[in-house]
Formats: sequence, structure tokens, C-alpha cells
Amino acid sequence: MVWVQSNKGVEAPPWRDIELEQVSRSTVESAWAALECQTHMHEKLKKGKSGGLSEQQYEALLVDVNRYESNSDDVDKSLTVPTVPQYNDDPVIKDKDKFSHIRTAHRSEVPRHLLPTSKDQKSK
Repeated sequence: MVWVQSNKGVEAPPWRDIELEQVSRSTVESAWAALECQTHMHEKLKKGKSGGLSEQQYEALLVDVNRYESNSDDVDKSLTVPTVPQYNDDPVIKDKDKFSHIRTAHRSEVPRHLLPTSKDQKSK
């Protein structure tokens, strides 16, 4: 019977896959641990702490930690009240498009190529 005998080398690939998975899993876990360590160090540096670095290591960093402000959640956002923009010197323009829709917008918000020309304003 030909079907009873197993094919030569059929059982080897699954074992190789399992071995490779074990190796890659340990590599992924070690890389993940290194990334977490770097994240903690970067967070400390952003807050102004040394992060466990010497002065020489701090100078050799590729990231400028002083450039970015820390996004602190301690700031009360209700203290900054949004204001309505004042359009005292920005007139409202009415325009009719090719479909006869009338649109209104402040002059500063209309793209230049869509601004009405003096001919258009006289005909209205």
C-alpha cells in the first residue's frame, strides 16, 4: 500500500515552524521590553527629569526633548473661553454659483479665484 507510508520530510516543517516561532517570540518580547524602557525614559525626559542618563548621553540624544511642551492634563481647559472672531473689516459676500445657489461667506474665507469681479458686482 502506497498511502500507508508517510512522505519523507513531511513531518519536519511543522517542527521547524514551532522552533522558529519560539525564537521569534523571545525576540519580540525582548524588543517590546526595550521599547517600554525607552518610552519610560522619554516620558521622564519630557517632564524635565534626567531619565537616568549621564550628561554625555543626554547631549547625544537624537530627540530634542526641550522642543516640545508637555501636554499636561492638569491644566483646567475651562479657564480659556473661546471667543467669536470679529469680522469688523471683513465684509460678507453673497455669490451665486452656476447652479443658482446663493452662498454667503466672509471675504477672507473665499478663495481668490471665486471672488466676484467688479463686473459681477455691477450686474447684481
